Amino acid sequence: MKVSFDFDGTLSRSDVQNLAKFLISNNIEVWIVTSRTDTETALQRGWHWVKAQNETLYKVATECGIRPNNIYFTDHCDKIEFLEGKGFIFHIDDDSD
Repeated sequence: MKVSFDFDGTLSRSDVQNLAKFLISNNIEVWIVTSRTDTETALQRGWHWVKAQNETLYKVATECGIRPNNIYFTDHCDKIEFLEGKGFIFHIDDDSD
């Protein structure tokens, strides 16, 4: 089984981090699926501030036990385009869209 979390406004919260840790401890595969842009692409675009923002995301992921390969940046595309058909049982997000 696998689940996903948005980061900003969702997994950035400590209570949601605790849920992610609980799921991982119960052998659920946890992902971060965020509309953010990955660091390399952001730097190519001259968006240098994104590096520090994504370092925070990676720090939280590490603290929760989320593997780096389980982080997906949609680059502002709809998350459903990545999630659909990949076996996720749910996605938690603060954005209703």
